[in-house]
Amino acid sequence: MNCENYQMLIQSFLDGELEKEKEGIVFTHLSACQDCREFMKGINFLNSTAQDEIKEFPLSLDERIMRAIEKRETKTQSNIFTFRMPAYVSYALGVVIIILGLYLFDTTREYRIEMREAVNTMKEQNQQIQQIMNSLPEAEVKAEMQNAIIVQAKM
Repeated sequence: MNCENYQMLIQSFLDGELEKEKEGIVFTHLSACQDCREFMKGINFLNSTAQDEIKEFPLSLDERIMRAIEKRETKTQSNIFTFRMPAYVSYALGVVIIILGLYLFDTTREYRIEMREAVNTMKEQNQQIQQIMNSLPEAEVKAEMQNAIIVQAKM
């Protein structure tokens, strides 16, 4: 195991996350390695400095912050629905919406039926046109040099 691995173990030890079985291995290495001892001193110094820099804030500050957050939350919720409708108005609106939905559903159903009838009529008309086109006799077209075109039906 190299010093980098031991330094990771030292960090785990200082964070309180190192397993008890590995502590002996770390301290044995620390007794033999000056670099790792210096590393441990530096990390320990940083940890203690960071702990000293943490300032305690008064409990009243936390309470004021929480109250301000709650006020904002209730204020934004009240802005979404600024007025309260009586229950009978909301029931009446619900009934109107349901009736309107049923009416629109029925209307679209009628339009759908009319559309099918129109499509069927168009198909029948197309078939009739095809029958008429197929029943016409062939025509022979002749052109003469004097720019006259003669069309004769072959019957």
